[in-house]
Parts: sequence; C-alpha cells; structure tokens
Amino acid sequence: MREPAAVLRHARARGGALRVGRRSRRGAVLAAGLLAGGVLAGCGQGGGIQEAAAPDPAVDPAAATSAPAVDLAEGLLPASAFAPGATVLPLTEELLRSSGLPAGGVPPGTELDLGDCAALLTQLQAAAAAGVDAAAGQAVLEGAQATVQGLVAGSAAGDAVATVTGALEGCRTASASVPEHGAATVTVGEVRRPDLGDAAVEVAATVDATAPDGRQVTAPVLVAFVQDGDRVMSLATTVLEGGALDEQAFAGRLAEAYRVQDEALG
Repeated sequence: MREPAAVLRHARARGGALRVGRRSRRGAVLAAGLLAGGVLAGCGQGGGIQEAAAPDPAVDPAAATSAPAVDLAEGLLPASAFAPGATVLPLTEELLRSSGLPAGGVPPGTELDLGDCAALLTQLQAAAAAGVDAAAGQAVLEGAQATVQGLVAGSAAGDAVATVTGALEGCRTASASVPEHGAATVTVGEVRRPDLGDAAVEVAATVDATAPDGRQVTAPVLVAFVQDGDRVMSLATTVLEGGALDEQAFAGRLAEAYRVQDEALG
C-alpha cells in the first residue's frame, strides 16, 4: 500500500461510516466484505491506492437522507487500540466507489469455483437482501499485519451469524481468479464459537495466492462475526508477508472490539 496518506486524509474528512440507502442495501454486506478483501490484497501486492473519487452527483438524494441517526463509526476500535504508528484507514462510501468494483461487487471476468462453499455465499446474499440500514468499517496496518473491522445494522443482523455458522460447517475450499490481479484459493480450517454477544463465530483459514507476476503467497487469516442485537460486528486479520498469527491476541482484540461497540452504541 503505497499511498495511504491521501486516502486517510480524504476519509477522515467524511468520517468512517457508510450510510446505506434503499438503493444500495441489498449488496451492502457483500460489498463491504469484497472491499475489505480488496484492501488486504492491494496491500499485499504493493499496489497503490489513489485518492477517493468525489461523490457521484447522480446518487439519489433520498438514499443519502434515509440513513438512521446512529453513527456506527463511533463503535469502531479507536486508533489507541492498535500498535503505535499503525495506519488506520476508514472504509468510506467514496472509497468503495473508487475501488473500481461494479454494483454487484465482483470485478468483471472473475472466475469463481466455490465448491462446497457455495452455500456460504448464498446465505450471505440472502442476509444482505434481508436489509442493511447502515455500515461502518476500517482497515488497519500494523507493520506486516492487516486488520479489517466492520459493523452493520439492520434486520439482516438477526440470524446472520447463526446462518453463516451453519454454512461454514460445510465449507472447506473455494477459489477465485481475477484478470490482471491473479488467483487465490482459500482453505477453511477450524470453526469456533466464542462466548460473545447474542451469537458469535470465528474461523481460521489459509489463503494461497498467485500474483500476476507468478509470485506465490501464502497467508493465514482469522475471521470472526459477532451479533449484538440488530448489529453484526466483523473482525478479520492476516499477515501480509507470511508468518503466523497470534490467535490469543486476536481473541483479546475481538473481545475488546465487541465491548467498545456495545458501550458506544448501546
């Protein structure tokens, strides 16, 4: 990630919250997840991130004013929760537009082989269609470690974690190939259920990726989802340059992230 400063200044000026109106609720969960993955992949491959584009004047004004009063960004972990010198990048609506993803969230020409993970994608799509009213997120770089945190609120949160947990039980491998970006295979490991919130699930995975230049990269990933009433919090972390993740440290950060959003948002 070569140019985080320009994006960071732009994003902070608008806050870290994504306001999701009627026209964009259906794809909010998938778009946020794909953006998080794109941020991590971009950092790992050393690609530059340009300053976010200006808001599209064609956006429906009604969609921009229908968001709830609660600012979910207030429930994200503060910068002080990360290592000194960490780069914190709010995932704004402008940044989502500038990422180049189409409305459906999948780049043109992408080839997916979901295998036994197809049910997981179906369940995520169903959860997104059920309704998301607002979202907020941030990506954090601490040396070679990257972390993405997200919060979504809406009727989709009710059964989302339990549904994803069931789908994960049968998910073992999935792969994707994106023109000019390379290919990756995700191998899903142990599925755990932390004692947090109304429902929680944590999964370890390994990503084996091939960069456009043929370079092979293997990275461990830890991902967790926690339901708190009508909200779902997600936390994911990986090591961009190989190495191992500290699972106990991740569990501690997950608990802290849950506490912060619960105290801030009620």
